Amino acid sequence: MRKSNAISINEIKSIVGDMVEQKLIELLGDPDQNLKIRPEIKKRLVSSLKMKSKAVKISDAAKDLGLHWSNV
Repeated sequence: MRKSNAISINEIKSIVGDMVEQKLIELLGDPDQNLKIRPEIKKRLVSSLKMKSKAVKISDAAKDLGLHWSNV
């Protein structure tokens, strides 16, 4: 059985896209590099990172809404 060395069009697009992005960053640099974060935005970001996940089971959410949930 012979292996194929062919790659798909999507793989080529992905490779070329990554190369173009890398070259643009190399040539232009990071446009946000010297920007300052406003204090209120920083506060919101820190708060968001500290917040614990509040995942809820769908069956519990349905029950709270008076609905019947079935995993079927």
